[in-house]
Amino acid sequence: MHIEVIIPTIGGREHYLAWCLKSCLEQDGSTSILVSSNGGSKTVREVITSLDTPRIRLVETEKVIPMAFHWEFAVSQARGDVISIIGDDDALLPHSLMVIREVFKAHPEVGCVTQRPAQYYWPDFPIESHRNKYVMPRCKGGSKVYDTKPILKRVMEFKEWYGMLPLLYHGFVRRETLESIRLNHGGLFKRIAPDIYSDLLLAVSVDKFIVVDEVLSIGGQGAKSNGANLALNTIQGRQFFEDLPAELQPRLCAKSIMLQLYEYITIFQEGVLSHVNLSPYWGKFALQTIAEAVRMPDFRHEILDDLAVIAKNAFPAPSRLFVLALIGMCRINSVSGLLGWVLKMRLGLRVDTWHDAKSSLGVTNIFDLSCKLGVDKR
Repeated sequence: MHIEVIIPTIGGREHYLAWCLKSCLEQDGSTSILVSSNGGSKTVREVITSLDTPRIRLVETEKVIPMAFHWEFAVSQARGDVISIIGDDDALLPHSLMVIREVFKAHPEVGCVTQRPAQYYWPDFPIESHRNKYVMPRCKGGSKVYDTKPILKRVMEFKEWYGMLPLLYHGFVRRETLESIRLNHGGLFKRIAPDIYSDLLLAVSVDKFIVVDEVLSIGGQGAKSNGANLALNTIQGRQFFEDLPAELQPRLCAKSIMLQLYEYITIFQEGVLSHVNLSPYWGKFALQTIAEAVRMPDFRHEILDDLAVIAKNAFPAPSRLFVLALIGMCRINSVSGLLGWVLKMRLGLRVDTWHDAKSSLGVTNIFDLSCKLGVDKR
């Protein structure tokens, strides 16, 4: 079985890319790597040339295109039997794809296998308290086959985190499954947040998937991470939304993950999932969206405006009145500031429980971290 790891990248991120590629090359020889360079970059080519291996294949777009279009292009170039996408600032643990290959061989009827990625904050991450720290999910080991539709329904009702869905980003999907989905739906990444949209699309399209309850990869966050730059409203974050084509223009504030999730759920509910009866947990959705708003002062009113419209149109009467009152309170700067401080203190307590990669393992990059964690696993 040929597993192909796709790494979308763009010029300016070569420092991360080099470490990511090294982690992929730690896999067995039947694994190949497809690097897709958005707009082409001489320095990306130089990184790949320096590694001097036929296992890495480079494709390039003619010009810089939106991330969702770039991911679509990259997948269209894939040749593997099983496909995975990871970021250029991410990493695979050594020998992790041997585990995935064994699972697929044991379950030839299943089109998607996911796992439990760790998270790592590079030393250049914009928030100082996060730098060079990593977070490990709690795992029990083993693997389990899940029915997709009950989990999808709970995600659509905001009773379950969308990360519990089948994944392509840090997941592994048979290429024939992806080709069938692309044919039936006209693409895999049709919105501005391609990972969230493709998670939902996979869940709509596959009846079962397998979760390997182990850490097999690490998601990296660095100074050039889109998520961090969007939240911090940096120049790079603002550029992310420039010149978007009409089909990718968000209907709701794209700075809020919860609002984007709601938008995508609505798209599917208006289409292929119109038959699904939902009982949404509106209170949880509202509180998580409000938390996002107070954590991002630059976008607070935009997020709250969209939430208010949703509350008026979709929430049942009792929760509608409560949420609208809470939104009104959060528009007051002093109230929002206090809530933001509380959330910051809460995050600080969580950060204190994260592992410092240098003091605990003596490492300062994601590749060395993946090797250390891989040794611990064995």
